[in-house]
Amino acid sequence: MIASRPVPPALPVLRFFVTGCASGIGRHLAGVLLAAGHQVFATDLDEVALRAHAHAWPPDRAHLRQLDVSDPAAWERVFAEAVATMGGVDVLCNVAGYLLPGRVGHYADDIVHRHFDVNTKGVVFGTQVAARHMIDRRDGHIINIASLAALAPVPGIALYSASKYAVRGFSLAAA
Repeated sequence: MIASRPVPPALPVLRFFVTGCASGIGRHLAGVLLAAGHQVFATDLDEVALRAHAHAWPPDRAHLRQLDVSDPAAWERVFAEAVATMGGVDVLCNVAGYLLPGRVGHYADDIVHRHFDVNTKGVVFGTQVAARHMIDRRDGHIINIASLAALAPVPGIALYSASKYAVRGFSLAAA
């Protein structure tokens, strides 16, 4: 006699909000989530690149929007649109990042600001907006992507390392 195995329950379809989806980790993650049947509100500052890479994504589950993660008002507006479009957000994935290598004594002021505006402040602003939504619902998850540079500083990318150390510290404290 062959023993029958129980059929595992179907996994729920989740609603993801993902930043940095025009390239790299964010683009790959959005594609994997969509392939698994989830809904994804995919965002990036570069809307042209986002749309160019998303042509193969299912339009009924892939929602594309421009988002400057360093702008708190944009976070409020775009996250509210995601909630209205998908009926809520179950998981925020803060993936967007900025890295420009350089020597410590030679960073222009705007490059210093850009690293912390995108890598650190973007994570803080997104976490705040998502946390308010998820606390009200009493459900949800926030995933903040740092880097191995958040664990071990890397010569030549001091600003990136510092901004990702901040993401790690903020995320641990927020949790």
